[in-house]
Amino acid sequence: MTGLREAIGRSTAHGLCRVWWALASAHLGRIAEAEAALQGLLAEEREPALQALYGTHAFLCEVLRLRGDLPGALAHGRRGVELAEERGSVFSRVEAATFLGAAELANGHLAAAASGLEGALALARNRRTALWYEPRILATLADAKLTAGDHAGARALLAEARELVDRGRGWRLGAFDVARAWVRLLAAELPVDRAALARALESLDGLTAELGSDAYRRIAALER
Repeated sequence: MTGLREAIGRSTAHGLCRVWWALASAHLGRIAEAEAALQGLLAEEREPALQALYGTHAFLCEVLRLRGDLPGALAHGRRGVELAEERGSVFSRVEAATFLGAAELANGHLAAAASGLEGALALARNRRTALWYEPRILATLADAKLTAGDHAGARALLAEARELVDRGRGWRLGAFDVARAWVRLLAAELPVDRAALARALESLDGLTAELGSDAYRRIAALER
């Protein structure tokens, strides 16, 4: 956090530093502070082009989802995708769709989540950009398939995601999504492989401790 604060002070792209500072704050348990920072940035940067550049609505979507405010997450996530499609880069389009997809899934909107995430995955792979979100997109898509009852489809997607994580691909936070989706799949398959599930839970706990995320600690606890 200290490094991010210093970067904000030196940076010529204050908005970009501030959205990442806000996300870090949310993971450290300062979700109200994170939301206030992003809302403040929206108030300062009223130009849609800047909002698309910084991904402010998309990051608000993620922060609000972590807080459990799903209606707010959806509203900002959809606005973030709209702005990214109209004015953003390929990277911002993938990023916005990734965050919105997780919020759509949390709201039970399986078709919307799958459609947006499949488009984001294809765009990232075709344009070779924002690939650090690839494991997370695959994991969220796997969760959507699992929820829809497609265990084989979920397993295939998670095999891809786990291979990417094992090769060091993707941002480290995305590894949590992959590990959690793997736990959920193992718990849903019958008969349950208790030994494999125990190993997966141990791995999830280890990753949660490594990341030090208050939000992920709460999410991981729900898998017990």
